[in-house]
Amino acid sequence: HGGGTKVLNFRRTASLDLISKLLFSADGTIDLKVARSVMEMRAAMAPDIARLCARRVTPEIKARLLRCISNMRNAAGDLPALQQLALDFWDILVSGSDNIAYQLVFNNLRETYNHLREPLRHVLAEELEDVGAYQTIADAVIRGDDLSATHVARALVDKGTQGIFELLAAIEERP
Repeated sequence: HGGGTKVLNFRRTASLDLISKLLFSADGTIDLKVARSVMEMRAAMAPDIARLCARRVTPEIKARLLRCISNMRNAAGDLPALQQLALDFWDILVSGSDNIAYQLVFNNLRETYNHLREPLRHVLAEELEDVGAYQTIADAVIRGDDLSATHVARALVDKGTQGIFELLAAIEERP
C-alpha cells in the first residue's frame, strides 16, 4: 500500500523470453526489426554451435546425428518433414555443444520459430532441402573437424538467412 510503480526499460532489463512477444504486435503483424534481429542471432550462433559440437562430440551425439541424416535422406522432397528434421538436427548439435547458454537461446528461438513454421517453410526451402550440407556438417562433427563444421554450418544457415532478409525487404517495400 502506498508503493509506487517503476517502469523499466525492457532493452536494459528484459531477457530473451520477451523476443516472441516483441515479434508480434497486438494486431498480429510481425515486427520486421525483431524478425531481422532473430535471424541475425541465428546466423551468428549456428556456426559456433557446430564448432563446439565438433570439439565436444560424444558417441551418443554421433549416433543421433547419423539417425537424423538418414531420416533427412528418406524425407527428400517432403518439405514439412525436412523442416522438422532440420530442427531436430540443430537440437542435436546444440545438445552436443554442451553450452547451456546456447541451449537456452535455442529453446527460445525454436519456440518463436514454431509460431511461424508454416509461413517460413518455403522461404527456408533452399536451406531445408540441402541435405548434403547437413550431411557434411554431421561428418565434420563426427570426425571432430570444428573448422569444417563451422564453415559449412555458416554457408547452410546463410541460405535461409538470405531468404528471410529478402522477404523482410519485400515486406518493408510494400505500401
